[in-house]
Amino acid sequence: MKTIILTALFSILFSNNTVLTTNIEGKVIDQASGEPILFAALALYKNGLLTMNVETDLDGNFMFSDMQPGKYDIEIMYLGYKTKRVTDVTCLAGQVRRLVIEMEVEGSLIEEVVITQYKVPLIEVDNTTTGTIITSNKISNLPKKNINAIKTNAAGVNSNGEISVRGARSNETATFIDGIRIPSNKIEGENNNLLFENHFINATIENTTTMSIDVDRASYSNVRSHLSRGHLPAPNDVRIEEMINYFDYTWKTNPKNEHPFVVFNELTSCPWNSSHLLLNLALKAKDLQQNKLASSNLVFLIDVSGSMEDAVKLPLLKQSMYLLIDQLREEDKISIVVYAGSS
Repeated sequence: MKTIILTALFSILFSNNTVLTTNIEGKVIDQASGEPILFAALALYKNGLLTMNVETDLDGNFMFSDMQPGKYDIEIMYLGYKTKRVTDVTCLAGQVRRLVIEMEVEGSLIEEVVITQYKVPLIEVDNTTTGTIITSNKISNLPKKNINAIKTNAAGVNSNGEISVRGARSNETATFIDGIRIPSNKIEGENNNLLFENHFINATIENTTTMSIDVDRASYSNVRSHLSRGHLPAPNDVRIEEMINYFDYTWKTNPKNEHPFVVFNELTSCPWNSSHLLLNLALKAKDLQQNKLASSNLVFLIDVSGSMEDAVKLPLLKQSMYLLIDQLREEDKISIVVYAGSS
């Protein structure tokens, strides 16, 4: 049985001569309710000159990155709210300035609307538009919060790098959040699976970090697949932490140890910056004896419709099944249910 190994790399600053980045990040919320404000426009000014524009994300968060130290003004605008300006925001070299900005509703809100009569025609001639509404309650229970993941909850919508709506051209699809149409370039940016590097953190100022024990290892297989077909992978497909976590290492645990895992660490010099060090942390779980495991009964529901003919879909699944079989014992069972139009 393979054992999952988790490793993490941290760059630690040991020299004051290194050029440090300066960021402003924070959250924009409704003053009354405390709810995040999505896609609010923020403008950054220095000495009265506009230097940068950003928008808040689906959680109301924003970030101005790679700035020069100094004093800045931030102007926040959103439809239905009073324009707000935060002045004299001081940023020091190598530090992250965090802000929580509250927006005040402009004008009066309609508390109640009474509809006295409304009739929906049985057939709307020449209307071929369809749509799906996903409420905030459903979104809050989803494991992912990006727009593409949310959209795939609608019938006939799937995502494989690009959003595809059954029976529709790609440029005929529109997304609205709280009545506001989301620009198409924002959706396209997510389709590209953009990978944003973490900003530099001065460990002498922020010396606490966290790490997760769930491990992603797909990047190595994806990169290897691209190279084996004779072309380079996209830069955003090369995810260092997933490539490191792909491999098994020689760390050992003591079977008599009562703890379910052991933490290993190793400190070494940084190859690309002599003023930095690299800290390698590894979490090694206790090895389980395969002959003592309970029998497994695995049930797979597999889509065998025409849309699965692509080489990276059903054929790839078949290869994965052969690999799975090699891991199973005589007492383990596999059940398969297939469906196309029906099960």
